[in-house]
Amino acid sequence: MEKIISYIRGNLEMIKKIMFPAVVIMAMIVFWIFGGEEDLTVEDTGSMEAMETQVQEEVDETEYLTGDIYVDIGGEVNQPGVYRIPAGTRLFQVVEEAGGLKETADIDSINQAEAVTDGQKIIIGSRDENSPYYTGTAVKPESAASSGGSAVRQTADGFKVNLNRATLSDLQMIPGVGPSTAQKILDYRESVGKFGSISDLKNISGIGEKTYDNLKDYIEV
Repeated sequence: MEKIISYIRGNLEMIKKIMFPAVVIMAMIVFWIFGGEEDLTVEDTGSMEAMETQVQEEVDETEYLTGDIYVDIGGEVNQPGVYRIPAGTRLFQVVEEAGGLKETADIDSINQAEAVTDGQKIIIGSRDENSPYYTGTAVKPESAASSGGSAVRQTADGFKVNLNRATLSDLQMIPGVGPSTAQKILDYRESVGKFGSISDLKNISGIGEKTYDNLKDYIEV
């Protein structure tokens, strides 16, 4: 043992030179082991951040879909312009926002039930040959109320609208009647024929007893 200790003391500098590379190699091994774990942790963190980003994007998309959108409507509506409306709004609701359809609107050229989209440009076609929005479908004489006099008659109690002569805009003068209901009345008159009595209004889908009671004081045949 004394010989070993004596040898170490006599060769201390040489031993240091030999041991130093070994210590460096050991340090590198330890660093590599712990460094690999850190790299693994960083990768895990990156995955979490990517997941959070994806979730946030989905939330933003949901908020967009359930928020407000803007549409531009023109043509044969009474108040053309840009309107801010809830996402999922149907075309007939946009038409109502725009003051309803003009009596010369070509209702067959549009789908009032379709859902509108953000930034959509909507043009309602016309049956008036002199209109820039003319679709090729001319106005029918009866729908223009050109025969039989005016469809709206003033009475001592207010006014009454003749169901057999009224135009789309005439019908919308009746409280509670919007473009959709007015068009149903015109469609019924065209497919079935003239109204025999005001109670025939109840034959139209969507017009029940309660709705009829609200309308009967404003209509006649």
